[in-house]
Amino acid sequence: MKEHTLADGLGILALLSTGEEEDLATVSAIYRERMSAFQPESIPNHSWNNGYQGIAACEYYLRSGDKSVIPLIDALCESARKWEVHGGWTHWAGAITKYGVVNACGTNVLTTLLLAKQCGAEVDEATLQRSLRFFYRFAGHGANPYGHHRPEDGYDSNNGRIMMLGFTAPKKQLQILGATPSKHAVPFTLPKLPWGREADLTFFKLEGGAAYQASGLPPHLEFASIVKADKEQLQSFARHTGCMA
Repeated sequence: MKEHTLADGLGILALLSTGEEEDLATVSAIYRERMSAFQPESIPNHSWNNGYQGIAACEYYLRSGDKSVIPLIDALCESARKWEVHGGWTHWAGAITKYGVVNACGTNVLTTLLLAKQCGAEVDEATLQRSLRFFYRFAGHGANPYGHHRPEDGYDSNNGRIMMLGFTAPKKQLQILGATPSKHAVPFTLPKLPWGREADLTFFKLEGGAAYQASGLPPHLEFASIVKADKEQLQSFARHTGCMA
């Protein structure tokens, strides 16, 4: 797990997710060796590797307080600043795709920036705010799309966008999985509404607004039912048949 790759980043996160001291010691040894000869310019422009490696390094710092990894986190944040495209990221620098930016890897870069803020690392504020605005548009509308598309059907997309399900989530040992706030974290604030209007905050609530409760299902579940419904079911959802004639 000593290489700057997606797979090694996931391996480190898997070790940290157990909450076992011996696994933390293993991760400490990995970073001790990596940081002994670390050069910031060695960080590539590969968003897949950088995103997972960034989350791993930040989670390690927030667990251990080991400041030796801060130069690595700083370098990853600088790479994110340099290669950000309208709030998102492509596979790697110069990668031209028909679907624009690639949220499957960009989501993890944004997660790195947010965790890095907790670590007290050097995060470019303009880059962070553009990315928050970009991803905020998908909130409440379905799954985070793979590329620069409309939100996708349902809330269970994968291929990098819901990457943490393989870890020991019930133990809640990672900050991204609901761990107790780290004593090493630096407090910071984010805009209440990075995109949209005040009314959107109610629309984005998974539990629904006050006037929505009478319909039964919360919005995200009703959405999932509607997109998979046949004509008869749609008529039932609409509560009348005139619009389906």
